[in-house]
Amino acid sequence: GDQPLTRAEEIRQRIAERREELRRAAEEEEGASSAEAKPDPQANYRSVIQSMISGNNRKRNNDEDEQ
Repeated sequence: GDQPLTRAEEIRQRIAERREELRRAAEEEEGASSAEAKPDPQANYRSVIQSMISGNNRKRNNDEDEQ
C-alpha cells in the first residue's frame, strides 16, 4: 500500500514546495512595492548598503575594545 518516498522523490517534492513558497513571496513583494510608490529605489539600496557597512564597522570596533 503506502510506500515511503524514495530519496529522489522526497527531494523533488521539497524543491517543488520551496519553489512555490518563493513564488508566493515574490508575488507578495511585488504587490507591496507597487502599492507604495518608491521614489528612488537606487537611493534606498544605497542606504541599506550604507547601514550594513556601518553596522559591520561598529561590530568590529566593539570586538577590538573587548580585547
